[in-house]
Parts: sequence; structure tokens; C-alpha cells
Amino acid sequence: MPQPKPTPLTIAVRVYPDWPREDWGFDRPDRKWRLPESGLVFDTETRADHIQRLTFGSYRFVRNGECLVQNLFTADDLPAEDRLVLKKFVDGRYQLDTPRVGLLTQAEFLKRVFDLAYRGRCLLVAFNFPFDISRLAFNSSAARGRFAGGFSLDLWSYAAGRNRFRPSVGIKHIDSKRAIKGFTRRKDPDKEDLIPSVATQIRPMMATSKPANEN
Repeated sequence: MPQPKPTPLTIAVRVYPDWPREDWGFDRPDRKWRLPESGLVFDTETRADHIQRLTFGSYRFVRNGECLVQNLFTADDLPAEDRLVLKKFVDGRYQLDTPRVGLLTQAEFLKRVFDLAYRGRCLLVAFNFPFDISRLAFNSSAARGRFAGGFSLDLWSYAAGRNRFRPSVGIKHIDSKRAIKGFTRRKDPDKEDLIPSVATQIRPMMATSKPANEN
């Protein structure tokens, strides 16, 4: 019996090239990343069903290795009896800890995420970040830009929709253990975040100053 002829196959190998460091742009003094002094570390607990909806979470705000704030937060739709259990826990023996533990709503916790992690540029840390942050999102969509191929999570809502004056969280998986994560751009900064221009600083002075020839 004649032997079958072998069929040639094309072999492709996926590699990650090792680019020269000068091409990265990290050697510039203004581009070097520095470890922030502060970090917001959080974790979430969920239902044990297939949806795994948020029940409650906990977080600590740490600066230079010292815990300054620690609180629990509840899901917006957590039943009253479950919320009461957490309230009793917070009001009980755990208050012997320093700093004392409070109980926040999900919206109050997300306000701290925006103020500390987005505006304050502290680290936002979770053991399984894509999962934990997704428990706090009310909407998801396909990501664009540097997160294209991944997904975008909306944490802050406005009038039953996404608040475009707040960022979304973009996540793009590299492999089963790694993912690129970051805030996306928002529409406009808040008024208090704007740096006044020279013109806006001078106009009030001109309006209130007294002319030189006025008696």
C-alpha cells in the first residue's frame, strides 16, 4: 500500500517583540511612572447565583502604608433585612477598630472612587479588578480607542443613562491573567477642576478696581 504524501502546513508563531526602551518614551523624566502614596483598595461580595449581583463591598483608603478610612458599602437594591444585618455589624464590635467603620451606599462609595482614584490619582486596587469593578457598573459596551477589542463599564449614571461628565472604566484582556485597565475620557471637566486662565483672573480685578482719576 503506497504511503500518502505529507501535506505541508503553514505554522504561525505569535510572539511579543522586545522593543528597544528608547522607543517606549519611558526614559523621559516627565514620563516616568511613580508609585502613588495613596491607594483605594476594595472588594465586593455577590449573590451565589449565575448573575452574581452585588450585595455589599468593603474598602480601605491607605496612605504610606497606614489605613486612614475603612468602610462597607451596600448595593443599591439590597433588601432592607440584609442592609439591617450590615448596620448591626457596623454598630457592633467592629467599632473597636481604628479607624471606625461606616456603612455607605453604592453611590457614596462611587463618589469616593471618582474623587480619590480619578481626580486624586491614587491607586485603585482589587484582587480581581475586572470582576469587582463590573459588579459596580450599571451598563457595559464595546470599548474604543486604546481599549478597542475590550469593553467599557459605566459606573456613574445621569437621567437613566450614562453620565458623560464622568469617565468610564475600560478593560482589555491580554490573556487569562492580565488585562489593561484605565479610565476613559469624559466629556468635560467639572467647573471646580478647571485652572482659571489669566484672563479670567484679571477681569474681576479690572471690574472692582477704582480708576486712577476717580475722586
